[in-house]
Amino acid sequence: MTPCKAIEHQICLLDTDYIDLYLIHAPWGHKPKSSKFDLESETDQSGNPILDDFDHVEIWRELENAVDLGLVKHIGVSNFDSAQVDNILKNCRIRPINNQIEIHPFLDQSEIMRHHVNENISITSYMSLGRGDRTKVKYPTGESG
Repeated sequence: MTPCKAIEHQICLLDTDYIDLYLIHAPWGHKPKSSKFDLESETDQSGNPILDDFDHVEIWRELENAVDLGLVKHIGVSNFDSAQVDNILKNCRIRPINNQIEIHPFLDQSEIMRHHVNENISITSYMSLGRGDRTKVKYPTGESG
């Protein structure tokens, strides 16, 4: 399945003419069980998804084609680090407009934020208040929150 075919399928499901912002969700992928439009992944013996590497630039070029075809207006990434974004920037016709990354008081992302400001790439934060048990705060009373 090509990215453009998947986008066309999603546009049909959304009953719209185009998608305003389309992101590569992560710089890694899961090995699909089939070529259908589902989210089922191959799993290992422990039930964990099997990761499947992909060429970021190759996928980016497919998304550029989706822009050319009018399927999407803007393209971006999610969970990409500065080096991965730089790899796309060196090889793209259409620059990423956005990177969606985890940012909160317990995760310093100042380096990637500076990089993206310099490259004119907007940032969307997720988990802005922290990440559950991973970011529990110990208060002077000994309680956590």
